[in-house]
Amino acid sequence: MGTLLAGLPVSILCTVNRVCGPSLDAAIIPSRQARGHDPASHNLSAAAWDEGFYDNLVAPVPGTDLVPGEGIGQPTLVSNYLTEEQNITLHTENGMLGMGLEAKGGEIDEDLINAGKIPVTELPGASYFHHADSFVIMRGGHRDICVLGAFQVSATGDLANWHTGAPGAIPAVGGAMDLATGAKDVFVMMTLLTREGASKIVDACTYPVTGVGCVTRVYTDKGVFLTGPDGVSVRETFGCTLEELQGLVPVPLKAAV
Repeated sequence: MGTLLAGLPVSILCTVNRVCGPSLDAAIIPSRQARGHDPASHNLSAAAWDEGFYDNLVAPVPGTDLVPGEGIGQPTLVSNYLTEEQNITLHTENGMLGMGLEAKGGEIDEDLINAGKIPVTELPGASYFHHADSFVIMRGGHRDICVLGAFQVSATGDLANWHTGAPGAIPAVGGAMDLATGAKDVFVMMTLLTREGASKIVDACTYPVTGVGCVTRVYTDKGVFLTGPDGVSVRETFGCTLEELQGLVPVPLKAAV
């Protein structure tokens, strides 16, 4: 199913390490990996992070929306772009503190995975704990930043990322509500536009809301946006101007100070 969803010939072998979670994950996750990483994942630059921040790189699988790089895919890629000098400690929902880069080749240990079921490495001092304890970290306000995927983000920072409300869509809230409300800042990584060309940054969410006013920053393939009570400002653009972005987004935009 992973190869079919990725548009590849069925003769291509697709091996999946299934541990837990909805069976749909077994098709969605490898299809995203097969179709390649989305450019938006590379826009989360070192300048976005302060030293010593704790982060959670977990996002729910977003129902049946199979856009490459959405949901778990993009946020978990962040670990590959952090440096040792930044002194950032990563927490993954399934019970690990001190996660490192994605594991490659001989580094792969099938028992050492992140919440997206991707093999990862461990940093010196890494620790492991029960899933319930992991949620205590999430809910207790112990994380500085959480990175999530999204279907929609409103101008005031409301987050919708667990269900489109469409008939037959599979809701996949997971720990999204805990992540969105338990972090000091919530960063969203997503493509700016849907497959139909509609903006995912909206005046008000039309999908079921995961968290109210929780998103502070949105990373997309076309720019970085800041959201909050004062509306949306643009921190950085990629291959377009502020005026061109305004033509794509149905809410007033201003340059970030």
